[in-house]
Amino acid sequence: MAQAQLGIRPSSGQQRRAAIGTDKASTHQLKELVFVPEGFNAADLCAKVRRNAATLRILKVRHCAQVNDTILAEMAPHCGQLRELDLAGCRQVSDEAVAKFVSNCHKLTKASFAGCVNIQSLTLSALAETCLALRELDLTLCPQVDASMVSGVQQQCPGLVRLTPGFQRYSSAGGEDVA
Repeated sequence: MAQAQLGIRPSSGQQRRAAIGTDKASTHQLKELVFVPEGFNAADLCAKVRRNAATLRILKVRHCAQVNDTILAEMAPHCGQLRELDLAGCRQVSDEAVAKFVSNCHKLTKASFAGCVNIQSLTLSALAETCLALRELDLTLCPQVDASMVSGVQQQCPGLVRLTPGFQRYSSAGGEDVA
């Protein structure tokens, strides 16, 4: 089985690559973690998030079918410094688990839940209440999201300039809808 690649960006600004399961970057505090589906290792993801909680700003776990509520719950307390979260295609996460996760992410400015089919009002309420600095939100292919849910996020997050809901595409400038 091919090992997954983990893109990491140490806080020194240098970009490095290390295979999941190795610990080459453990002496550096990471700003960015990018996990891919092949060879995904949940324990490694959680350990790296926990170890880099103070500096981790970007977490991308796209299309990893193994990401579930348990993994989100384990990572949530360590993601308070996140600015960007990408869970696109993580179809096994529930609305409740994502809502609890983003409730810890007060500094979040960019989030993608594209293809997260269970996203509903709890997640959007948590974003609206917690992530007031949110500027970009992608809800493409989130079939349970409707316009009334999205409007709450728009009202609470005045800096939201890029919004892609699953039911239609439009953008928001200065908190105003542009259909």
